[in-house]
Amino acid sequence: EVIAEKKKQKLPCTAELAEAQKLHGQLKRLESETSTWASDRDATLKLLGNVLDPSVPCSDSEEHNEVMAVWPPAELPPCSVSSFTPPSSGARGQHDDLLWRIGGYDPDRGTKVAGSRGFFLEDVGVLLNQALLNFGLAFLRQRGYKAIQPPYMMRKELMADLAQLSDFNDQLYKVSKGDSPGDGDKYLIATSEQPLCALHAKELLDVETLPRRYAGLSSCFRTELGKAGKENRGIFRVHQFEKVEQFCITDGDLSTSQQMLSEMLETAQDFYKALGIPHRVVKVVSGELNDAAVMKFDLEGWFAGQGVYRELVSCSNCTDFQSRALDIRTRSERAKEKPRFVHLLNATLVAAGRCLCCLLETYQTSTGVRVPDALVPFMGPLGLGHGQDSNSNWHVAEARNQKEVWTSCPSSARAAVWQRHRRFHVSHPMASWRTSTRSSCTSHT
Repeated sequence: EVIAEKKKQKLPCTAELAEAQKLHGQLKRLESETSTWASDRDATLKLLGNVLDPSVPCSDSEEHNEVMAVWPPAELPPCSVSSFTPPSSGARGQHDDLLWRIGGYDPDRGTKVAGSRGFFLEDVGVLLNQALLNFGLAFLRQRGYKAIQPPYMMRKELMADLAQLSDFNDQLYKVSKGDSPGDGDKYLIATSEQPLCALHAKELLDVETLPRRYAGLSSCFRTELGKAGKENRGIFRVHQFEKVEQFCITDGDLSTSQQMLSEMLETAQDFYKALGIPHRVVKVVSGELNDAAVMKFDLEGWFAGQGVYRELVSCSNCTDFQSRALDIRTRSERAKEKPRFVHLLNATLVAAGRCLCCLLETYQTSTGVRVPDALVPFMGPLGLGHGQDSNSNWHVAEARNQKEVWTSCPSSARAAVWQRHRRFHVSHPMASWRTSTRSSCTSHT
């Protein structure tokens, strides 16, 4: 104003012009510094995890996971994993050898083609893997889930809003830049949870459309650095596998999302009960939670050949941690209230390869591996002639030695499982042992 007034009166204003130029330079510098500080602030805030639920066990050791439930039921109150004694397994085969013996996979040629942890699924291995996925989708659709198959690659900036910094190097595969200048770097997804989180990025959802339930079907890609070893033999922990995922969106009320978490966990439990897989549910300790989750439950299947429980399902409530980063809100029923961030929840239903490992150890017999009743409708038609009825479905015959399948179950609960599964046995040569010997094929790590 001073400069304008002096110019109007045709008075000299050299000093004022110099001062204005100096202030303009300082303002430009401060704006640049502010932008840098804001970026540093946001990067630091991303290092802060979600606020944990008070009921989460406080520990860095998985041995202190709290056992919440066991199926088939046993006389066991909630306790820590370290104080829980599982049933003995007896002399039973492990999944990698069983899968090879039924002609289900070729690890040697897989590693020749793809390197460490590569494998070819073959014949009955392919059919069982696909049956688990199809059964999983059908199971969720019956419960009101919308089937969705996401893209297998994500833009780096979106993945950065979801994945922890360590995951970029430890878990994710980077895809080289495309031809288009706008493509940029992309990452292969480690789970369909990631693209499903971003499905509604920067959207305002009508509260009347919530909750939303998605059944995500995808291949998953993980580098799994530093996780080789005897306990990860076969196809239990590999770089590529298929999975059906539960993904749900609720309004921003914690009680609503916690209720949804219970529903998703119950859905997973019912799925594995339908497959006849003995399992337990544990509440995961604080030190094993990722940044996003306020609470996580794992469903661990009983691996009869190894005599241990191993993780099959992870079920997490991430509340608004991810929706804040992705700007996903819901319009409130009250017009005067501001839109709220939605709550996002995820839970594995079935990681096909890992579940197949557990099935093999559970349903092994002296002559082969029995296919669970729930999967039989999803195994055909095969077009192989032998072991089929006139409708080209799996031929189902009476079991000859069904009882041995359940010798590793808790004795107090064996009877109920036996009553449900004693009647049928799939008699098909593809599910019987190979007659040839296993030569160069060793434990696949």
